[in-house]
Amino acid sequence: MSYITDIGIQCSIANNTEDFIKNLRLGKSGEITSNTICPEIHLKLPTLCTSQEKLNKELVLEQIKKDAKNILSQIFTRKKINIDFVLLGSCDEVGEWLDTDFNFKEIYTQILNYEFGIQVEEEKFINIHSSCSTGNNLLIQAHKLIENNYAENVLVIAHEAPMFPEYLMQLASIGAMNENNFIAGKASRPFSKNRSGFVKGDGSACMILAKTKSDEFYAIYSGGFQNNDANEIMRSQKDGFYMNQCIEESLLEAKINYPQLDFISAHGTSTSVNDEIEAKLIEKLNRKHQSYPFVNALKSQIGHTNIACGLIEAAACALMLKHNFIAPTINIDSKEVEFDIIINTNIVYKELSYCLSLSFGFGGVNSSIVLAKE
Repeated sequence: MSYITDIGIQCSIANNTEDFIKNLRLGKSGEITSNTICPEIHLKLPTLCTSQEKLNKELVLEQIKKDAKNILSQIFTRKKINIDFVLLGSCDEVGEWLDTDFNFKEIYTQILNYEFGIQVEEEKFINIHSSCSTGNNLLIQAHKLIENNYAENVLVIAHEAPMFPEYLMQLASIGAMNENNFIAGKASRPFSKNRSGFVKGDGSACMILAKTKSDEFYAIYSGGFQNNDANEIMRSQKDGFYMNQCIEESLLEAKINYPQLDFISAHGTSTSVNDEIEAKLIEKLNRKHQSYPFVNALKSQIGHTNIACGLIEAAACALMLKHNFIAPTINIDSKEVEFDIIINTNIVYKELSYCLSLSFGFGGVNSSIVLAKE
């Protein structure tokens, strides 16, 4: 096992861990419309952004640096930590869209070095990109480094770039985004009968995964698994076979059974097909084990942060375990849930022990992790 000892976070509902906890409990939405930040786009897209100011090409790079410094400062201004490896999830194609020669690794290397005096060898600063499963994959690989005695402390970072016109248009062109069918402020509706596409969010998160338990650790990484069904670009295999394999292998490594789960943090993107695949798998597992854990869909609050979603949601899971609550899935009520799963549309307070966090990415990349309180 490995320990999540430190967290830094920024997303549409908070720019620090304390506000993140508060707004998770409140069921706050960070949604605005794209014409606020990208007025040159004629489509009125619901979005959930860390910055609610218009971002042009010149300002995006500065926003990225600002966000990176913010999440790192939430950890490294409080204490000195020896970092053995840095695992970074990011999308450097953003540089091409901006016609700018930059990469996230260079930005984070400079900030760690000049702002916090942390130097990591080149070969121990590793980029990982597995689409929407990146966050879970980062934690899986960090745990392997610790488990195999290559590291004591691994810094894990996932950063989804701020939204700007070229980026939003790229996403809109694939046809998965909610463009027309939404009520203002309530567009992201995972597992609802009225869902009609994902709502783009942005954000970033970082964590320390450590071999040694600190006095104030957040949660324990207990197990995880990733595979790729190579089904098609936009979705995982429809029968959920490989998703199920991830869950079974994660539970096996964690040495727990499905009925011990208190809640599942679903990928829940609000897309028609992917929500159906995920929900039907959970339905099947519920019936098989005669156990019905709560299902939370954080994207209802912060939108789909793509590369960063798994790590932001893992951070949310760790915080919910530590503070004994399950954040509500907002924008729907129980009558709108299309599937036989227990979506908690209101906050739940209870003593928690285990949770399962799911992430499924473009190209059929599937992943899951189990976090524990003790």
